[in-house]
Amino acid sequence: MGLRSPAAALLQALAVLLLVCNAAASPAAYTPSDKAALLAVYNTWNSPPSLNWSSPNPCDGSWTGVSCTNGVVVSLIVQNQDIHLVPLDPAIGNLLGMQRIFLGSIGLNGPLPATLGQLTALRTLVASGNLLSSSLPAQMSACTALNSVDLGSNQLTGSLPGQLSTLTNLLGLSLYNNAMSGVLPVSYSALTSLSRLRLDSNLLTGTLPSALSAVYSWCVAHGPIHNGAGVFSVIGNSQMCGSTADFPGIKTSGTNLGFACPSPPTPPLPPPLLRAPPPRPPPPRPRPPKSFPPNAPPPPPPPTPSPPPPSPSPPSPNPPPSPSPPIPNSPPPPCPPPAHPSPPPPHHPFATTPHPSSPPSNPPQALSFIVHPYIVAVAVLGSFLLLALLITGAVFAVVHRQRAAAEKFQVVLAEDPTGPGDVKVTVNNAA
Repeated sequence: MGLRSPAAALLQALAVLLLVCNAAASPAAYTPSDKAALLAVYNTWNSPPSLNWSSPNPCDGSWTGVSCTNGVVVSLIVQNQDIHLVPLDPAIGNLLGMQRIFLGSIGLNGPLPATLGQLTALRTLVASGNLLSSSLPAQMSACTALNSVDLGSNQLTGSLPGQLSTLTNLLGLSLYNNAMSGVLPVSYSALTSLSRLRLDSNLLTGTLPSALSAVYSWCVAHGPIHNGAGVFSVIGNSQMCGSTADFPGIKTSGTNLGFACPSPPTPPLPPPLLRAPPPRPPPPRPRPPKSFPPNAPPPPPPPTPSPPPPSPSPPSPNPPPSPSPPIPNSPPPPCPPPAHPSPPPPHHPFATTPHPSSPPSNPPQALSFIVHPYIVAVAVLGSFLLLALLITGAVFAVVHRQRAAAEKFQVVLAEDPTGPGDVKVTVNNAA
């Protein structure tokens, strides 16, 4: 093979240089959906000017914290920025090629969006030192490429999601300085690659599951010491208790690990069932007085006991005298006077006439007992009225007589001319 001439080599070098210059002069390509997602996040953060996301191409290197590979956004690193307490927009889940998210100490608040579960290529998630609240979204279990999660020093609540045990590539999980509660899931024993587990300063309860002893041994053997807290830290969880025999050398400050857990309080007995008192019977209704219709017979009187029959008298020792024989020529005995029928009783004005077909009965005593008070009241009232009329008539008569006498006689007083001081009384008939 012959050697090339120096002129040919020079022309080839110039061609390569021209291609490089053209490539540098042409704008880098980008994915429109990535730009739309970044702008949504940028607008939610009130468009901080320090980020300088104003150029039309997010992959041209002018967007602060944004890195691209082949026109796809793969990294978002925004740290120590004052974003003024705004949430993380759910549109971040549309950055499907995202691999690294660093959003430490920028003032984020609110919950983590569930759309983070769409970032299946995400390997690192750091959002420590913010004010994130609520619980961890269970959708994060879909981010199977994750190898590092740091959400410490936030305000996360709720229990540790057991779904995170599917992140078998996870090397570090840091959830320190939060308010997470509940027990440590036994399912975390599946995180065999874990070399750093920080759960200190939370509200965890219960014991250390012995199934996590292998994870603890792996962390001690391969994990670095981070801020003196250790690589498997549960300090500051005052409600954790129980044996630490399977975790030799574990730090237990601020916990009750190494002491027996108190027995759960006995639930209070339910209150006795109070039987409702039986319903009280209704008060008896007053019975109206008995009244009889005008033509109805009164009730029969109670039967009077009949007198006992006379006891037979003992036979007298003396036999009765025999009748004397009639005397001849004696006048016959006088005839007894005829029996006059007794006069009928006087008819009472309020007495009821018994029905012809009904048997005779006693007079209606109950009816007379009811009617007599009204008769007495009417009689007394009538007497008072009559007496008032008589007195009024007598008064009027007396007044009339006096007025007539005054009109009939007039007394004229005149002085007698025959003697001084004498008074002559003349009565004129004023008829």
